[in-house]
Amino acid sequence: MTRGPETQAVYLARMSAAWSESAHAWHRHWPVFEAGAGELSRRLVELARLQTGMRVLDLCTGLGEPALRVAQRVGPDGCVVAVDLVESMLHYARERAAAAGLDNLRCTAMEGEALALADGSFDAATFRWGPMLLNDPVQGLSEVRRVLKPGAWLATSVWGTGQEVPFIALPGLVAEEVLGLAKPPPGTPGPLRMGRAGELEAALLAAGWHGIGVERVIVRMAFDSPRAFVEFHMELASHLRAHFAQRPEDRQRFADALEQRVQPFYRDGRLVFENLAYAAAARR
Repeated sequence: MTRGPETQAVYLARMSAAWSESAHAWHRHWPVFEAGAGELSRRLVELARLQTGMRVLDLCTGLGEPALRVAQRVGPDGCVVAVDLVESMLHYARERAAAAGLDNLRCTAMEGEALALADGSFDAATFRWGPMLLNDPVQGLSEVRRVLKPGAWLATSVWGTGQEVPFIALPGLVAEEVLGLAKPPPGTPGPLRMGRAGELEAALLAAGWHGIGVERVIVRMAFDSPRAFVEFHMELASHLRAHFAQRPEDRQRFADALEQRVQPFYRDGRLVFENLAYAAAARR
């Protein structure tokens, strides 16, 4: 697994802008997303071998998952440091932690490939759907390893390939076919970047991890209707927002085409996607 095609500075600027602009939309759609993603979060908490009183790092936490679950597991005598690239996402994570009464969760913004954290300062780490979003996944996984104590466990995950993750892949295909949007260059950070079997394990090995175990997890994403899914994706996808800002006349054309494309997944009054993710546990 190699670095992305951008320099680190360009990557950080692009990703910071994209996530900052979409933070509010993620907050609005979070209940629907987390209803499906929660099963994977629960599995990562198990794979990290968490115990009461541990100090745990959660990377790419976004709006606070699985950090909130981790904070509940380690209890008031434990501590969770939730890291994300942008403050606008962490704002909502802090709100959710406060609403849940979790005083043991601290959020801080920092770059995933250069963690401003001391060596060997954590008992475990979780990293849900994060490695494939880094410009340099191996460097990021090496950084996580550096800040864990010897023998500590990391639990991490990536999505499968496009054919195995229709929830993400179908909107991209429609954008290519209907809007003429080009695919990003190979290796560009994104949700489907590390989806082939063995890629996550290879990145962990390259970063120096041991005792690696990888398993397949089916993530079921459900929406009330095809239209609800279309709105979800158009609000969250930064490349679509940028395109529609320049060509607002394309919004309806894209929406109609995507709604038709997902009809086969609409059964018994709900739109349901079965998606593959890989969950891994690895030891420092």
